[in-house]
Amino acid sequence: MTSRAAVRKSPWESVRKSWESVRRFAARARWFWREATGESAYDRYVAHARAHDPRARVLTRRAFEHHRVDAREADPREGFRCC
Repeated sequence: MTSRAAVRKSPWESVRKSWESVRRFAARARWFWREATGESAYDRYVAHARAHDPRARVLTRRAFEHHRVDAREADPREGFRCC
């Protein structure tokens, strides 16, 4: 038979599990925020460009954002910009 001392878990085990839950929640919240704001679009662009042609020149983040905003404003389905 096993003794009770061997079955008993460390008091830090529950703290570690709680911290892991907080970390997972933060990671999911960060992912959601980046997707909602469009922040991850540049990362997807770079990954696609590198997978398609590793030697291709990749736009800087600033140039990518300018191109993205210009394309969005040129598309009439996206609405119009008032200012």
